[in-house]
Amino acid sequence: MQPPLPFRPRGAADLEWVGGRYRFPAGIRDGNAVIRPDVILWLELPSDLLIASTLIDPRKPVSAADSLEEAMKRPATGSPRRPARIRVASEEMAAELRAVAGGIAIVVAPVPELDAAFSDLAAQMEQTAPEPSYLGDGEIPTTTVEELFTAASLLFRLAPWRRMDEQQILRVDIPHFGIDGACLSVIGASGESFGLLLFRSVHHYHAFVRAAEGDLDAFGHGFGALGHPQG
Repeated sequence: MQPPLPFRPRGAADLEWVGGRYRFPAGIRDGNAVIRPDVILWLELPSDLLIASTLIDPRKPVSAADSLEEAMKRPATGSPRRPARIRVASEEMAAELRAVAGGIAIVVAPVPELDAAFSDLAAQMEQTAPEPSYLGDGEIPTTTVEELFTAASLLFRLAPWRRMDEQQILRVDIPHFGIDGACLSVIGASGESFGLLLFRSVHHYHAFVRAAEGDLDAFGHGFGALGHPQG
């Protein structure tokens, strides 16, 4: 038996909910997979509030009826409520909703208000979309990797590990990035693992060295639960 739907508050006689299902404008990474989900949106009139959205993983389908029940129980704004009318663009979606509508009038008609809201959402996502790239399924711009390899090439040619070892640490201040009193260690003097290690402070560096020597308690004490030196 279905649980009772939320009550209809006073003044709800004028409320109309416009619902629709759309293809999400961008892929979403889930582990090693990139999925392109659908989204069900609910717009409340006359307030023009987008009161609910349901992202649908194609591997775990969610019905429009489930989305409606969730929207009525947990709207984005205000208390749980039921609209007086529901308008959707397809008879298929309307048929799903009638099974749980509980007397709410359902109309099949165009939903231009919701189409416009989804278009705005898609436009905003396109503005923040990453530069197209084969790296990380498009999440890493080629320009970022180019900058990384350019810096790595310069470091390899300078080869500071030929002139200093890990114990010759340097203090690093980079005001532009808010870095003050960091500790730099150049690794590679032993002929392997060439590069730089930048620690938040000299305390972090010494804790790391003690941990490498087998004193794991010192490592934990030095870094603390959130990676900050203790004491």
